[in-house]
Amino acid sequence: MQFPHDHFAKTYLTELLRPMGQAIPNHPLKTETKFADLWFRRSSNADASELGLLGELLTRDALIEVFRNPATDLEIRTSQSKLTIEETDQINRAKRKRMTIQNEQLPWLWLIMPTASLEIREGFCVRETNHPGVYDFPKKHRTGLIVVHQLEKTNKTLWLRVLGAIRSCLKWLKSL
Repeated sequence: MQFPHDHFAKTYLTELLRPMGQAIPNHPLKTETKFADLWFRRSSNADASELGLLGELLTRDALIEVFRNPATDLEIRTSQSKLTIEETDQINRAKRKRMTIQNEQLPWLWLIMPTASLEIREGFCVRETNHPGVYDFPKKHRTGLIVVHQLEKTNKTLWLRVLGAIRSCLKWLKSL
């Protein structure tokens, strides 16, 4: 079903842009099957206290992308596209059931990487949180960044720091 404004806008822009090039309305976008590293569905009665900071951060359903090396801006945008795909799927499922889904019900994206350069952090406008090594993207992005090597060395961060330790162990094993 096409709405009058949608039809008008496409026709208008197609004609307006004709002298500059080719404008193609309803251009199909080819998508490949994408996989998130981890889909986390939070239980309503879950006790997250034993997971320390990880348990504190996972307050709702989330896609979790773990990087062995610092992620590039392209890898971060690709992860964000996975979040968009998942939320679109959830919204469409809710519509089919004649339900609405609230913004608070949509998943969050957590990016976990060993380090993140100042250029990456500034480029994505992330802001520091109350937890050293944990950053929030601008609010509407529903994305968080965990920089493992910036986490405080406490029991609260242990489960996340293990990811950095495993990376070091694997590197050491390869050198043997």
